[in-house]
Amino acid sequence: PGGRQDGLYEADVLNRAGFTILLGSFRAHDDSEGEKISFGYYEQLDLKAWHEYLLAREGIPSEKIGLYGESMGGGTSILYAAGDPGVGAVATGSAFGLTHEVITLVIHFETGLPIPISSVLSTFITFWAQREGNFVAKELDTVAVVDQISPVPVLVIHGGSDDKIGPNIGKQLYEAAAEPKQLLWIEEAKHVDFEDHQPELYKETIIDFFSQHLLE
Repeated sequence: PGGRQDGLYEADVLNRAGFTILLGSFRAHDDSEGEKISFGYYEQLDLKAWHEYLLAREGIPSEKIGLYGESMGGGTSILYAAGDPGVGAVATGSAFGLTHEVITLVIHFETGLPIPISSVLSTFITFWAQREGNFVAKELDTVAVVDQISPVPVLVIHGGSDDKIGPNIGKQLYEAAAEPKQLLWIEEAKHVDFEDHQPELYKETIIDFFSQHLLE
């Protein structure tokens, strides 16, 4: 689990472009309370709390609030926005959902075990995680729900060399999303390291996306 520090680069880029930024850390991340993560299931409640905090501030209409999340944060943003909470735009970087394919790839990445063995382990790990975390994994399939974000615009950012969840997850997300949608594909990027490869393109894309849909 990461934390607020993982979003400092993007926060700085967007703040310099005229946006006010709220950085948050999910439960069991950073200094937040909790010991278990649920890959977006309960973290949506954290996102809801931050959203409601912003809505309660004078002069901030819902359509002027955007979400940007990376990795599990990207998946959580998709799940939350698909529930139609009333946001103006959603962008994700290296986002994923808790599917059998993703867990298999993560096991393979972390252990080096062959894909067939990782796939078998994925089944057992999913069963165990659902029981320990008290959530339902099939409700965390971001590809299955990303189209429900429409007509809110979505920007999918992914790396063609993603070494943790693979590049196909990004392609699946974009293909499943409904219009209006936009894809930023950085072939040489791995997992959430876009600024290390094409920083200017990355910065321009997220600034233009949020400027078009939140500021205009």
